[in-house]
Amino acid sequence: MARPGIIRRRVGDSPPARGPFLRRVRAVLEDTSHETLKRQLLERAKELPAEERVGFLQMLSRGERRSPKKPPAVVADVETFIAALRNDEFADDPWSDAPEWVDYFEALVSRATKAFIDGERTVVVDALGRLLRVFELEYDVAAFYGEEPPEFRVRSDLGEVLALYLRALYETTPHQQRAERLLEELSSLRGLSASRVGLQAIMNADAAPLDELDRFLPAWLEILCKLEPDRDDSPLSLRGPLLREATLLFAGADGLGELAKREGREQPQTYHEWLDALLRADRREDALAAAREAVGAVEDPWDKARLADRLTNLAVDTGEEDLAIEASVTAWRSRPTLRRLRRLCSVGEPGRETLRTRLTTEAEAAKRREVRPSSRLAAVLDLLLGDLSSALNRLTRARSLGWSGSEHPGPIVFPVALLAAAELSSPPESSVLAELWDEMDCDFDLDDIPDDIPDDERTGIDESESVAPRLPSLVSNEPKTLGELLSTALGDLHLPAGTRRRVVERMRRLVEKRAEAIVSGKYRGAYARAARLAAAWTEGASLAGDPDSGPAFLRTLCERYPRHSAFKREINAVASRRISSR
Repeated sequence: MARPGIIRRRVGDSPPARGPFLRRVRAVLEDTSHETLKRQLLERAKELPAEERVGFLQMLSRGERRSPKKPPAVVADVETFIAALRNDEFADDPWSDAPEWVDYFEALVSRATKAFIDGERTVVVDALGRLLRVFELEYDVAAFYGEEPPEFRVRSDLGEVLALYLRALYETTPHQQRAERLLEELSSLRGLSASRVGLQAIMNADAAPLDELDRFLPAWLEILCKLEPDRDDSPLSLRGPLLREATLLFAGADGLGELAKREGREQPQTYHEWLDALLRADRREDALAAAREAVGAVEDPWDKARLADRLTNLAVDTGEEDLAIEASVTAWRSRPTLRRLRRLCSVGEPGRETLRTRLTTEAEAAKRREVRPSSRLAAVLDLLLGDLSSALNRLTRARSLGWSGSEHPGPIVFPVALLAAAELSSPPESSVLAELWDEMDCDFDLDDIPDDIPDDERTGIDESESVAPRLPSLVSNEPKTLGELLSTALGDLHLPAGTRRRVVERMRRLVEKRAEAIVSGKYRGAYARAARLAAAWTEGASLAGDPDSGPAFLRTLCERYPRHSAFKREINAVASRRISSR
């Protein structure tokens, strides 16, 4: 089970924070006439489901009338709820999609939010301070058992709830104690996935400006600077994210730059946020200089590569072609990925001879171990240089299993070899080979994985875009696709007839070996993949001038495994597809 502290919501998925949302609503209402507002409310009423109609009428009839204030009971009810959890009084199935305790939790959050609206800040502190800590009982409460951590089962945005609590805490704490008290609570609650909440979220928790912010920021910065520096920038980090945020609020982009000069070597995210701040201010020349400094300062290969990616894009934007080429090489050598190799081949729009020189330099660097690409990436280098023999040798040495892994050369070398044997630079449309060809460019998107979870070394998967969203470039920095690059290389590759026949035969033996590994190992989930590879080979053999060998090969595969009916069904399916597509 994933710990709640290491999963973050993707940036951009969240609704607007409460404060900015209320300010926008107020602005819209001020620009809306009374008659228009009545018409819109009536239209909304027509669309309401039955269960929401009573609440809608109560909202309209409440108007400015205020019921007399009564001592809020929400704090006592929170304590009752926590006691019920501890006593296992929620008897519903903990694996249920809608456990009973969630409804109680949501009702208490709603009441605490209402207390905030009514100005009952002390009540909010007492209620939410207790309620947010129920998730610390994850392993002690039967109702919290299940496939997901309990905080992922609630409907409320816990980041917004936490920000609301901290806003109320800020407003009820004397000025001299605010910084220490806020840090204490953030430290205590940072196990929540919502714990990335910082000062900006607290400011956005309400439409009104945060009181005495100018007095608070110096004290906040002072106490954060005294903390022990984070060893990394994981979601459980506290000092780094809060210090960068406070520095930006207090001293702007230039202040963040000074922080980066002091701490960026060990905390590279400081450089990223400095670049973001400069770009938001449209200071692209300054951002270029900052990125150059960052690449020179940071030693960690993963972070150096990410910063070099940004330097490449900025250099392209500002017309610094030589710098863009140099940065793309740094990114590739620091952390080789397919996307970085494609970018290296695309920056400056090199001609064929220039590109060949560039790739030859990288191939020689790989021999000297100055860059350590995966077997797949090394094979791509071979293919782009027209060295089909070396690429085939890499494929022969690779395991028959594991083609779905990111380092295996098979998914790229196999279709390219068959096309080379057929003297084609791209596959026929609607063919199995075309499917394999298109899949070569399906880079795994690490935007779907938190950037604090490190991937395996030298995977060949691109993580260069996994940091926070960047501002768009002035020009398109999208590199050429691998298909485009390989098509050019295939167009320059001319094999003798005997060599082409040997390549086809070599690929046939490879398909047989892979099928044997899959079927004998009873990897039923891979039967369809083995069959598709066989179908691609029959297409390649036909395109290379031997159309009769394909059907015989498929029959032989079926006969070789008479007891494996599931595999035979997959072979028959691809054979039928091949016949119907003629």
